[in-house]
Amino acid sequence: MSIGNRIKQKRLALGMNQEELAKKLGIAQGTLSNLETGVTKAQAGHTLAELCRVLKTTPRFIIEGIGDSAVPTRPDEDQAVIELLRSMTPDQKQMLLRLGQALLGNQSQPPDPEKSSLHISD
Repeated sequence: MSIGNRIKQKRLALGMNQEELAKKLGIAQGTLSNLETGVTKAQAGHTLAELCRVLKTTPRFIIEGIGDSAVPTRPDEDQAVIELLRSMTPDQKQMLLRLGQALLGNQSQPPDPEKSSLHISD
């Protein structure tokens, strides 16, 4: 299956026509038609990233046809955690990682709260 066929497959699975998808991508419907028919190729930059976001898939699936084509959407809560993570310092990210591993049982010992600047109280 070609890149264009995978784009079309995902578009149809989401119940969109070319005009709707093109509008969401900020491209002309003719450009999308050319992508689907193989006349032009998806650009590696913004267009491909946006295409994957809108189609809820990965670049690897679009380009190579490898992997699960369905990428679950993130609930608002997950997005909030991601935004918080992006605002953290490297040290804060390490502390959060250790805490997460301890909560999930992926670490032999939980982080020592006395050595951490992050304190959680009831």
